[in-house]
Amino acid sequence: MGILEILVIAIGLSMDAFAVTIASSMGNMAKVNTAINANDENCVADSGSGNAASTCESNRFKVALSKLSMPLVFGVFQGIMPMIGFFAGSFFAVLVDAYAGIIALVILAIIGGKMIFEGLKSMRNQSGHEISCLEQCNFKDSRDYKIKPLELFAQGIATSIDALIVGVGFAISGADIFAASAIIAATTFICCTFALAIGRRFGVLLGDKTQVFGGILLVLIGIKSCFF
Repeated sequence: MGILEILVIAIGLSMDAFAVTIASSMGNMAKVNTAINANDENCVADSGSGNAASTCESNRFKVALSKLSMPLVFGVFQGIMPMIGFFAGSFFAVLVDAYAGIIALVILAIIGGKMIFEGLKSMRNQSGHEISCLEQCNFKDSRDYKIKPLELFAQGIATSIDALIVGVGFAISGADIFAASAIIAATTFICCTFALAIGRRFGVLLGDKTQVFGGILLVLIGIKSCFF
């Protein structure tokens, strides 16, 4: 199996992760939209002095890691799953394949439903919520919240189950599993990085409705994984 064939497979495998990244980053962007208020001028003045400015600067590295958390985790899962399928054998892969859609639907429906609930609650409770200048600095640097590790781990599983089955195909075809897994992981990382930017842009455009829309999108992705 050639590199071009593996690359095509990698792009196909990364599409669910691509869509989930857009939906999740949209939901996180909505939280920022509801948190930031109109106190920019005061915060500019405050953040220009002493502790606030230095603390904001020290958080740049953490913010960068936060931005890349989804592409990194999804890329790692997409790279590991084919190796599991390759070495575990066809029996295990067939067993997982029988329930892969259901697993993805349950995980994404729970996370998406939570996003919808929180989005509707936030829309009802908009009352000029104020945040500190330090928080506002962090928001403006990252433009998104961190996803909870458990949710990120669950999404990584839900979007990479198909890659496990592909690993069995690699074993049958005699492909270099390590090279193939590296290509799949890198492709997923790149695609999800672009998806992150797209989701954040939609988050800015749609404002407070974004979290609800992102939750609905996650549920639809789960339904697609289960029934189509």
